[in-house]
Amino acid sequence: MSLTIFCDESGHTGPNLLAADQRLFTFSASAVDDAEAYEILAEARAKFPVQMPELKANALLKTDKGVDLIHFVLDKAKGRFRAVAYDKLLALAGKLFEYIYEPVLQDNPGIVYQKDLHRFVAMYCYIFFDDDLGGTALREFERYMRTLDPASAPFLFDPPALRAGETGHPFAMVPTFSRACRELIVADNLQAQTMLPDEGKWLLDLAVSSLWSLLLEWSPVGEDIRVICDDSKPLRAQAESFSEQKLAFALERATALMPDRKRRGFKLAEPVAFRDSRAHPGLQIADLVAGSLSKVLAEMMLKDRPPREDLAPIAELVLPAMSSQSVLPDESLVDLNSSPAAVNWSVLQYLADEAVAGRNPRRGLEDWYHGAEVSYARGDFKAIQSD
Repeated sequence: MSLTIFCDESGHTGPNLLAADQRLFTFSASAVDDAEAYEILAEARAKFPVQMPELKANALLKTDKGVDLIHFVLDKAKGRFRAVAYDKLLALAGKLFEYIYEPVLQDNPGIVYQKDLHRFVAMYCYIFFDDDLGGTALREFERYMRTLDPASAPFLFDPPALRAGETGHPFAMVPTFSRACRELIVADNLQAQTMLPDEGKWLLDLAVSSLWSLLLEWSPVGEDIRVICDDSKPLRAQAESFSEQKLAFALERATALMPDRKRRGFKLAEPVAFRDSRAHPGLQIADLVAGSLSKVLAEMMLKDRPPREDLAPIAELVLPAMSSQSVLPDESLVDLNSSPAAVNWSVLQYLADEAVAGRNPRRGLEDWYHGAEVSYARGDFKAIQSD
């Protein structure tokens, strides 16, 4: 028995995650097959006539009739689609942890994931993006990830130490760490580049991680899955990532990093296929899901308000279908009035100090976490909380 899902995306900017006019990336998977999708779309066109040979969310959402058409289609497909969403700036900040901190901590990195240090660092960098230091670091990091040439990121990698006025800055912990661990970080990143297709060209692309997230979270037990995607260069280049061998490795690593969380796998009935959405109504429904979620989130997040009134019915359909693996801002992660955030702030400083001293920052990390948690419980972090 097999299930066919159709996948599409919205907001793709490749490795450019700082595109100011496109802050969100969404990726959807719909389990409405082509035959039923054709009937749904034909009925929708009859009720809400539009002059479009292929239904696209971005165009439809600009008109009242188009919004009504999308709501009709998504209501018919309710419960049979899922989507994952990324704030691309936050995703880039998460990549910074993956490629700057993880190479140094890779000797048994489980504790930092169990303590959510990766999410703390990502959100920490995110909130400092509008600051000179944080903005410089993230812009340089994006350039660096395209070539893995440390010369493209002097603030992150080039000594000497930080200039006067920067050393006391709260963000200084990040470049202090990356400069001290420069050789190890760059060597590890270059090794990863040689193991990836297209020489790591798609290191910052979000399509593959999106498909992984949806398959791992939504895959039905006991069913093989056929995956049909709208044509995508990064997905084509990395299609082999979805082999059984890669899946087994990914599940083993995820379990090692987060042993308290249950993981289940999936099995593809055949290699991921790429098709033209004009000939596959199932892909058009996936487009409507991804585009609608992106529009709803843009209204809610970027304009800091509920979605506009005409989008509310669509929001009621797409928001419950959003994956828990979505990467969206959560300021509670950096609220220094909470124990996890205050402790992770202390750990970030510890890692920088140990790296500058020439010691392995990974050693003694469990003891530091324990000591910091005890100190927080005693009230020793009041000075941090008041800053």
